Amino acid sequence: MKVRNIIIIVLFCFIFTSCDQFNRFRQEKYDCGNNSSGFKEIIFNKIKAGNEVKIKYNGKDFQTLINEVKNNEVFINLENVELKVFTDKESVLIKEDNKITVLKCDKTIFKM
Repeated sequence: MKVRNIIIIVLFCFIFTSCDQFNRFRQEKYDCGNNSSGFKEIIFNKIKAGNEVKIKYNGKDFQTLINEVKNNEVFINLENVELKVFTDKESVLIKEDNKITVLKCDKTIFKM
C-alpha cells in the first residue's frame, strides 16, 4: 500500500512539474545590446498573432502587436520598420526602407 502511494505521488509530481500549461507567467526576451539599428530589446509574453510585444528602440519603450507567426519566425511592424524575429536562431532581421540589418541577440525565457 505504501509503495503504491509513493508511486502515485512521484508520478503526480513528475506530471505537474513537466507541463507548461501550469505556468502562470512566461516571458521571452531578446536582448540585442547596443547596435547601430537602435533596437535593444524585444519582449514577448505570448508569441501569437495579435498579441502585444514590447520593444526598446532608440532609448524609448514601444508597444505594438505581432502581425504574424510562421514556424519559428515572428513578424512585427514598428512605425516604418519591419522586424522578423527568428526564435530558433536567436536573431532579428530589421528592414528599414531598403536597408537590412541582422542582429544576433541573447534569448532569455522566464517562467513562473
